[in-house]
Amino acid sequence: MKVIENRYTIALLSVIMVCLLVVPSAMADYTGDHSLTVYEHNTINGGVVFDTVVDGSKYTLLYSPPPDMTKPVLSQDMTAAIPAGATVKTARLYNYYTWSDSGNNTVVGDPAEAILTISDGVNTWSTEVNNTAANPDVAHYVDRKGQGYASKKYDFPSGTLAWDVTDYVAGSGTFTATIENAKDLTDSTNNWTASNPGEYFCTYGFGLLVVYELNDGSRIEYWIAEGCDMLYASSYYGITPAMAITNATFSDGVQCAASAEMTTVLTASNKGLATPPKNMVIFNDVEVGPSTAASTYAIGVNTFDVVDLLSGQNIVELQDRNDCETVCNVFLVINKDKRDMVVKIDSDLHALRTDVQNLDHAGVRISLLSKIDNAIAKNDLALGCIDAGDETCANTNLNTCKSIMDAFISEVDGQSDIHIPVDTADALISDASDIITDIDCAINTPM
Repeated sequence: MKVIENRYTIALLSVIMVCLLVVPSAMADYTGDHSLTVYEHNTINGGVVFDTVVDGSKYTLLYSPPPDMTKPVLSQDMTAAIPAGATVKTARLYNYYTWSDSGNNTVVGDPAEAILTISDGVNTWSTEVNNTAANPDVAHYVDRKGQGYASKKYDFPSGTLAWDVTDYVAGSGTFTATIENAKDLTDSTNNWTASNPGEYFCTYGFGLLVVYELNDGSRIEYWIAEGCDMLYASSYYGITPAMAITNATFSDGVQCAASAEMTTVLTASNKGLATPPKNMVIFNDVEVGPSTAASTYAIGVNTFDVVDLLSGQNIVELQDRNDCETVCNVFLVINKDKRDMVVKIDSDLHALRTDVQNLDHAGVRISLLSKIDNAIAKNDLALGCIDAGDETCANTNLNTCKSIMDAFISEVDGQSDIHIPVDTADALISDASDIITDIDCAINTPM
């Protein structure tokens, strides 16, 4: 039996080649030209979980060998960890691939054709993706460098496969997914050899996203964005960082929340930890941090706290700064639960109380602590009203809490540069103002 030696080395080199082995041209399609698509947006009581492998261990070369060889198949276990009593609303199985090779570096490559399966340990379901007929259950997002350069070489697509597996993921558990190359080997066109195994693609592995509903769960609003956009800012190709930027838009007027977490999924974004970072994630014009894949053949998953950056139209931008990466997913989950908002206010009030305890002037310190303690008491009453199902009572106490915080700000402002240093006063006023914003948010959020 023939054996391909170092096939993981071949696969890794493929990722490097996709960024390097092209004649430079400003027309190379490493620009941000494929904004992510919002697949689903909803408001529910529940949560969102995502599981994948981020160490690169699942990066595999998938090819179609001669009849005397076994076709390679990638298998990966993923866990859907959802609470007891929850029901699955949406389950999405992702596979991220690159370097869908034609077997000839001068011939344009086709998007990957693959057979996918998922198993719950008892039952197994399968589906096939090809380039001749659309699969209604699988969205196939593809990007490529394009042929706008002199050599016409190495134009091999990357892609994201997104399979709706809601009917197969019934609840919490471990699920096994597999992928293999669906193409049959044609020796006359592929000239199959151990060093060049014909038409193939390299998969980074799977990701499993599960949205669940829970009757007594927090009220959340979520967005699932998916796609495939290859980005590479490099003077070698004439691509600037301003050109190598893609985005996703989450519009619904959300400006405040108990919490807001954004998760990004990229491949090969391994230079995020460089100094300075070679890629950046930007939320509403604020840089929140880079994507940090473990290597060029790994999936980079990062979660960012964006609760203080929410606006009427929330836009995430993902920019390459000489990394060479592919953007695949962004998930935004906003906690809009009124009770959770009031709990957050309580936490922030106690943090403010700790800061006030550090003031030197005893009289000012005692007066401000009294105001904060009164605000905490009113906020606690609001929480009890929510638990009793009385929204009017909750809002009445929240409004009183807000008035107390207004008085707190007035007193701090009056003592600024007298008994409170200016910088300290400014910080206390800023924190109290943020609490008032959160109180307004809670008041305007229905139970």
